[in-house]
Amino acid sequence: MKIAIILFSPGGNTLKVAEKIKQFAPNNFCVQLLDITGREEIFTRKQGTRFLEETVTDHDLLLIGSPVYAHHIQYHVQDLIRQLPRPDRKWGELAAAFVTFGDISSGIALNEANRLLEKSGRKIIGGLKVTAEHSLTRLLDSPINNGKPGHEIDEIILNFWEKIIARLNKDINVRELKNNMNYQPKKDRVKAHIIFREKLWQKFLYPKISIDPEKCTLCGCCVTKCPVNHLQIINQSLCELKTSDCITCGNCVVNCPQKAMMMTGNIDKFAEMVQQYRAGKSKIASNEFPKNQCF
Repeated sequence: MKIAIILFSPGGNTLKVAEKIKQFAPNNFCVQLLDITGREEIFTRKQGTRFLEETVTDHDLLLIGSPVYAHHIQYHVQDLIRQLPRPDRKWGELAAAFVTFGDISSGIALNEANRLLEKSGRKIIGGLKVTAEHSLTRLLDSPINNGKPGHEIDEIILNFWEKIIARLNKDINVRELKNNMNYQPKKDRVKAHIIFREKLWQKFLYPKISIDPEKCTLCGCCVTKCPVNHLQIINQSLCELKTSDCITCGNCVVNCPQKAMMMTGNIDKFAEMVQQYRAGKSKIASNEFPKNQCF
């Protein structure tokens, strides 16, 4: 059995899950793990389809991994799925998605991934959601889910594989499976579509990157840590490229050794939202249980 895992992991959490999926795969499975984070072919050159065709090896089952951003599968992963070649002798028909989220809500990410994968001609045979460290809360004194995921997800990964193996080459009730992954209440699904619009939020609501040229030593750390190639050193100056928008992951800020990178904007409002969540008063958090779950 050949497996291809393609993932996007700005904060490294989705990669941790993908590595565990590979680690716990049956010994007779051949697994390719492809992390698109920071790949120029995807984010700068915009050659997604060509990159996939040249890089992904032949497989029977495709697994797609993404963080949850504003209750949705991250929009770069949405674009990636849309660029997938149709199933053929190389590209398998079977597919499953896995998502990581910062404890507040997994939103409609799995359901969204399933719809896109089906449009690409694939048959859904499973899904997985895992809580992880909320990447943006690394900017605060105490991140949500600090250090996760870890060994606490080992059992759920094993259970995920058991379900996938049981469904291989067998007729399964795909409609029932998809309904199980459409677990959010209708009101939350409606809010996800109408209110939580990631690109719009990033443009008007999310904090913005600010670069202090007096502190910046052009070490390039932020450039290498940016998952979407938004930053580049050009003519001895650190620049934000228009070819790839910032996704407000916070990597450049938390990894800058000179503290030259900052987030400006609604930081206080964001901190207040996190405090409300911790106090159980958040208006945007879901009460989904269990939070770590395979389907």
